[in-house]
Amino acid sequence: MTTSYDPLKETTETPLATNEQLLKPGDRLGHCRVTELIAAGGMANVYKVWHEQLEVVRAVKILKPGFNEETRGRLETEAKISANLRYINIVEIYGMGYWNQIPYIEMEFVDGPSLKDMLESNIRLPVELAISIIHYVCKALQFAHNQDMTLYGKIYDGLIHRDIKPANILISSQGVIKLADFGIARPSEVSMHTVGSKVMGTFAYLSPEQLNGEKLDQRSDIYSLGAVLYEMVTGCKAFPQKLLAELVQKKAKGHYVPLEMTGIKFPKGFCSAVGKCLSLDRNKRYTDASEFDHDLMIIYKRLTKKPAEEVIQAYLNHPDVMKPIEFRSFRLKKITKSFFKISLTVFIIWLLGNFIFKTVIFHYLERSDSRKAAGITKFDSDSVDNRPDSSLATPRQSEPTKINPFDKAMKAFTESDYLTAALLFEKLSANQLTPKQQKLRNIKLIQSYLKLNRLKKAVSIAESEAGTDALFFLLKGETYYKSGRYDDALTALKQAYTARTVQKGTLKKVSLLEARISEVLYTMKPNRDNKQICHDAWNSFLEKYCSEPNKSTECKEAQEKVSTYFY
Repeated sequence: MTTSYDPLKETTETPLATNEQLLKPGDRLGHCRVTELIAAGGMANVYKVWHEQLEVVRAVKILKPGFNEETRGRLETEAKISANLRYINIVEIYGMGYWNQIPYIEMEFVDGPSLKDMLESNIRLPVELAISIIHYVCKALQFAHNQDMTLYGKIYDGLIHRDIKPANILISSQGVIKLADFGIARPSEVSMHTVGSKVMGTFAYLSPEQLNGEKLDQRSDIYSLGAVLYEMVTGCKAFPQKLLAELVQKKAKGHYVPLEMTGIKFPKGFCSAVGKCLSLDRNKRYTDASEFDHDLMIIYKRLTKKPAEEVIQAYLNHPDVMKPIEFRSFRLKKITKSFFKISLTVFIIWLLGNFIFKTVIFHYLERSDSRKAAGITKFDSDSVDNRPDSSLATPRQSEPTKINPFDKAMKAFTESDYLTAALLFEKLSANQLTPKQQKLRNIKLIQSYLKLNRLKKAVSIAESEAGTDALFFLLKGETYYKSGRYDDALTALKQAYTARTVQKGTLKKVSLLEARISEVLYTMKPNRDNKQICHDAWNSFLEKYCSEPNKSTECKEAQEKVSTYFY
């Protein structure tokens, strides 16, 4: 007795195709002609094609040679599911076909980067941009989660994507967000979520219940979306473990570094929203994508009045110019206040200028009349200048003072214009600066890039320059810390203690950062040794810098950690 293949039941099968031939530019698929390969995945390749009949650019997803019944079923299921999901924020499917008996899907071509590409270029993104992107992914997921569809003769209520990750979030050149790859999406009633012993999806973003092969619902996608957002704003995965066994163990226990402990400042409510998504208990997560989106948009509206699509478009056009501080500091009252100050200043300058101008002209006319009365008809500059009263002498205009490029960069930094400061500091060559200015330039350049959240640049400067003072090593440690390189951060901080020059208060900041890093390492790996290291680091800070009555925030934090957390 034979059994028919059920595409919704994932099983491993013997490969059906062994054709090693791959598509190349110029090959035809129906009405389409291949122009280039744009993505290569584990199951399929994606090509950019030109539809000759319609004269439009599209994309084709085709199985790799060596595919089997299971992968064929996944592609067919993706086509059926996506064809029923007609929504602006979901990649559209136009049809299926075969090339040398290999199935392919003809789909919408998105002429922009994936979120994965964006993160690889920028490490981490401004919070406003991250929320803007997730806002549209939430809309796409909410639409998919609420869809009723017929698959293989059966009606299903609701859909789970099951593979939310940066590579599947595409961004068009116009700033439109598109959710892609429903290749392993399944209706919520289907409970078979593994292929043999292999878990489907990308491990770093999967929910704990997905790793355990449990029955899933839409809250599994919420978890994955929270993991993506975490990476967008920190530049690090919530679960960065390389070994699968260790990653599964961490997810099973919910051990990751909370946003509050990453050293990055986030708007009020943001950390708790992401933490709610990543809750180990799915009952404590958001019930659906619209609820998560609602909380995020409340936070977003406190950051900027710009529409989300405008923020995305602005970043695509000028990724180096857009900086978080521009949106974080945006308040209508502040702009109104600034406008009033500028207007008042301009008005006062106009009054003074008008007064001076009238006074000078009146004085000149008065003296002119007196000269005429005395019979002087020609202005004699020498005779006038040699008289005791030489008020009529034309003053010599002083040449404008040239501002030193280094001073100009320092001025921009002092005024918190970190982008201008960074650009000016970058232009300064070593032969333009004294050794002292060179050291200060490196420090201010790292600080500027840290303020701009451009960690790659900050790390690059810190690693390419040789520092000799404690502040340089503190900043180097901070760049590593914010990049998730905790061991490198601790090494840099140790160098601060043996530096030639130590600025006042620097070692206190070094000690505080050491304590915070030790706490992060303890959170990631909560064993007895890390707990002791963490306790000692906080206790050391407390003894060195809080021995006298001290009500500073840092001392209160240290006291709380030592007395509550670790005893």
